[in-house]
Amino acid sequence: MTVKLLAGNNGKTSETEPNERTALVRLSGEECFSMGFCPHELTLQSRKTRLLLGSIFAALEAVGGCRRDGHYVEVTCRPLRSGGCRFLLHFTDTPSGRLFRFAGEDDLLDALCQLQKRGECDPSRLAITHSGGDCQIYIPADVTLSEGAAAILMEYAG
Repeated sequence: MTVKLLAGNNGKTSETEPNERTALVRLSGEECFSMGFCPHELTLQSRKTRLLLGSIFAALEAVGGCRRDGHYVEVTCRPLRSGGCRFLLHFTDTPSGRLFRFAGEDDLLDALCQLQKRGECDPSRLAITHSGGDCQIYIPADVTLSEGAAAILMEYAG
């Protein structure tokens, strides 16, 4: 995997804001094959793709400090003639909602109790759903989530 952090305004008409970053990640055909996928198989419905993106995000955070927590990230993927693929990732300052999945009701209720106990966020502003055995909490972009609240949710989320 080759990672390159791009500098400058990255082709935008206005200057890039200080917190926005763009990265280029390239995987060779051999790397794709060793990970068990072909570039044309990459879809967001694929578990392998989601795991690959998780690895890419972790590498970009470790190498370049690029974090996506609570913000939109634009991801473009293109196959290469050589058999590999190229990802262009643009980390934005645009807030996004956050989704936390819990293995069961107990974990979700424990997290909510901890949030209420600390007064970290208003549960009436959260979208809580139960689907296919998973419990989920969606936090809209306009709801401020403190570091403490995020830590609590990540601790209990699966």
